[in-house]
Amino acid sequence: MRPASGLRIAVAGRGCGACQELLRRTREACAEIGLDAEISEIRDPEAIQAIGVDRLPALLIDGRLVCQGFSPSPSLLRDWLREASGPGSPTPADREA
Repeated sequence: MRPASGLRIAVAGRGCGACQELLRRTREACAEIGLDAEISEIRDPEAIQAIGVDRLPALLIDGRLVCQGFSPSPSLLRDWLREASGPGSPTPADREA
């Protein structure tokens, strides 16, 4: 089942501290803006290579590689997530109405 926002977010990494930090920041950013997204981890080295990731950690939003080799600031993450969710995406208030 697809999340209400329709976004699928993946953090690619091997479970190191930087990768876990990006995963934590991503979950927090989604919660802060009320975005119901599917968030997963990609840890398989072959899968990571297949999607074109050269440096870890990496962030993918709906299959699009957004960043790699660093963990973006919380404000930048929120901006990317708002942009990816689009103007027509439901907010928590829309879903409660």
